Amino acid sequence: MAGLSFFFIPINTIAYLGVAKGENNDVSGLINLARNIGGSVGTAFVGTMLARASQRHQAYMVRNVTPFNPVFAAQMARLKPFFHGNVQAVLGYIYNELQRQSAMLAYLDIIEVIAVMCGLTGSLVFLLGKMEPPKDGPSMH
Repeated sequence: MAGLSFFFIPINTIAYLGVAKGENNDVSGLINLARNIGGSVGTAFVGTMLARASQRHQAYMVRNVTPFNPVFAAQMARLKPFFHGNVQAVLGYIYNELQRQSAMLAYLDIIEVIAVMCGLTGSLVFLLGKMEPPKDGPSMH
């Protein structure tokens, strides 16, 4: 979140370059509209990708939760005394742990995608040409 603030100043600076004084309100409205739409789309994207990635990781991990897996059988034996021999409670605990770990891996996937997108978007600044200020002087915003 801290890095997000470093995007606002360059975006606003670029948006207002070359804008006449009388058009500041129009630019401000368009920037706010784009920011709101971008925030909504970004939130929907992250929510969708989080659900999908969590399900994908859970599907990979649940393959190992079988009585034929010696690690799983050993974990069941280790946990049974904590739950007074209640096998269903042990299975519920293991399933909750599986869900927690799959969600953590999904968040790591999302962070990786967002980092790549920020890196690519940040590099677009270097593609901008030199912009000239408006002929009627700098705009006040």
